[in-house]
Amino acid sequence: MILIATASAFPSTTLPQPWDDIEEKAPAGSVLTGIVKRLTSFGAFVEVFPGVEGLVHISQISHEHIATPQDVLSEGEEIKVKVLSVDPDQHRLALSIKALTEAPEGSHEDRPRSNGNGGNNNRGGNSRGGDRGGRRGGRSEHTQIPAEYQQDDSGFSMSDLLGDALKKLSTANDDKGDNDNK
Repeated sequence: MILIATASAFPSTTLPQPWDDIEEKAPAGSVLTGIVKRLTSFGAFVEVFPGVEGLVHISQISHEHIATPQDVLSEGEEIKVKVLSVDPDQHRLALSIKALTEAPEGSHEDRPRSNGNGGNNNRGGNSRGGDRGGRRGGRSEHTQIPAEYQQDDSGFSMSDLLGDALKKLSTANDDKGDNDNK
């Protein structure tokens, strides 16, 4: 005799999932201990609970500039992290190591910003997608752009000026070439 049981014959129970109640287990502002699972060019993934990993962005690893997360972290290392934000729907935890330590005296985070955009005086804004804190491209956040290089409201762009100069140069070379052929 063979018995066939259907799913409806058993009570509907599901096992708890790792991300269930994550907002209660890891609320923003809490400090957790985790294991560094993976290092990438943009940060470190840290497992804070079995099956729950959060990202420590490279900017949240140290108060000092680091080129790669591998400079200060290694896979398998146990670390303490502070939860910055929790998004249970997207299964994302934003974590920070540097939020647990004070910035060293004289670090770039202690310096006041001269204006709200990291020392960038370009009134046109940062066309590369947001404030990068002045750490990329070799410019520190207290660097001032000389007045002659700041954007003006003349309506001319650098490409307009260079384009005109190149046209004149091209025309001069064409004229010279015509004279050489005569």
